Amino acid sequence: MVMMVGVLTACTTSRDEFRVNGSSAVTTERSIEAIKRKLKQDDRLPFDAAIKTIQFSALRQNVDMTDKQKLIATDLELVGKKIHGLTYTEIMALAEQSPYKVTIERHSRIFY
Repeated sequence: MVMMVGVLTACTTSRDEFRVNGSSAVTTERSIEAIKRKLKQDDRLPFDAAIKTIQFSALRQNVDMTDKQKLIATDLELVGKKIHGLTYTEIMALAEQSPYKVTIERHSRIFY
């Protein structure tokens, strides 16, 4: 039991200690993926929503809300500038401060 608590603590600590390298789109994408790998499955969508919230907070005046591709794609250069050097917890806090919120829902497909 004690060993299991130690393992869970180590996973949480490593997620919060990892800092994003936002110096380029490639390093930003790698950093985001590294954080997501350390998250529980249920925490990944809220993290994705936080990344999108940060992006839209920066783009709010320049986003064409009718352009679906712009709404779906993540601008890794822009996001990287906003989250460079931040941890998971700091990214979530930054998104929480935004007056703009993005939600992402998971839908199941049922085939008959």
